[in-house]
Amino acid sequence: AQLAQVINDGNFLSFILSVRSVIGVGLLLLFCRLRNHITLRDYLGLHPFGWRQGLFWLLTLGLFVFLAEFLYQFMGRDAIPDFMRLAYASADNKVFLLITIILLAPVFEELLFRGFLYAGFASTPLGVSGAILLTAFLWAVIHLQYAWQEMLMIFILGLLLGIVRWQSRSILLPIFLHAANNLLASIQVAAAQG
Repeated sequence: AQLAQVINDGNFLSFILSVRSVIGVGLLLLFCRLRNHITLRDYLGLHPFGWRQGLFWLLTLGLFVFLAEFLYQFMGRDAIPDFMRLAYASADNKVFLLITIILLAPVFEELLFRGFLYAGFASTPLGVSGAILLTAFLWAVIHLQYAWQEMLMIFILGLLLGIVRWQSRSILLPIFLHAANNLLASIQVAAAQG
């Protein structure tokens, strides 16, 4: 019970996510720079994307969010997990929590999963399809604070982000979409809390 209380604490979550993100991005950049045969920009996919491409995938994300909401209602579940409600309600500095959730977490997680790991797995016999599946699965697994229904939606979103990474050849578009998804979820939580 005490562990659940600590994990659901918005102040603890803000601190841990921000530290993890800053240190994680630093380590990822270091590991990528050690790879002599490819540039950091090419390995991670730090390439710009076009506004039409961004708009298309943003609309696709909106459709995914709409369908996920419908499925949650169909399953009789609230679209806002208890974990998110508790974290938001307990955060003393809601702006810091939101910056962490909307900006820092997407940057680190996308650089790790759809950047570093995707590039590594795609260059093995797993190929692009295996890299998309495996990174989506691993990304879902780190979200153990959620019930299996939410983890399933995170896995599906991970597949979508992996496809976007492959199709756009850019990590910047998955970061943008991940941040947009977290922004929508944060708006939902804030509106529900009043």
